[in-house]
Amino acid sequence: MDVGVSVPEIALPLPSHRLYELLSSEDPASAHSRYNALLRRVVSFARAAEHAAAG
Repeated sequence: MDVGVSVPEIALPLPSHRLYELLSSEDPASAHSRYNALLRRVVSFARAAEHAAAG
């Protein structure tokens, strides 16, 4: 589904693991909660974009 957001097609191995590693390298104690918060924001954005594209 095209929602008007251009996303480059870059194949990264295990991007979710990479994100967690980056967050963990900055602050291991808060990495899990920050990771989950970011995922919630991405899901919220995707749902809003789908809703807007639907009309």
